[in-house]
Amino acid sequence: MKYKRALVNEYEIAKYVHYLPKIKYTQELIDDQILIKGEIKYPQDSIHEKEVPNIMLDDEVIEVTNDTHFQIYTDLENVGSKIEFKMDLPKQVVTKPYKVKEPK
Repeated sequence: MKYKRALVNEYEIAKYVHYLPKIKYTQELIDDQILIKGEIKYPQDSIHEKEVPNIMLDDEVIEVTNDTHFQIYTDLENVGSKIEFKMDLPKQVVTKPYKVKEPK
C-alpha cells in the first residue's frame, strides 16, 4: 500500500511505513574507464528490519560491501547510455537506472 508523505508526517507513522532503500550514484574517470559507485541509503527510524538487497547488472550479482556500497567499471563508449541496476529484495525486484555522464 502506498502512503502519501504528507499523511505519513501528519499522523506521525513514518517509523511504521516500510520504505525501500534508495541508491545514490557517483562516477569518476580512472585511466580509460568510468568507475560508477553506488551507495545504498536505508530508511532511518524504521521498526522494520534492514533488508540488504542483492545488486544485479545483466543477471550478475555485484558485491555489496558493508551493506552500503558497490561499484562497477564501464568503458568510455557507454557515455550517455543507461545502466539498469536491479535491487533484488526479499519480496520484490526494483530497477534503479543510472545514466552515464560525460567525464569531467
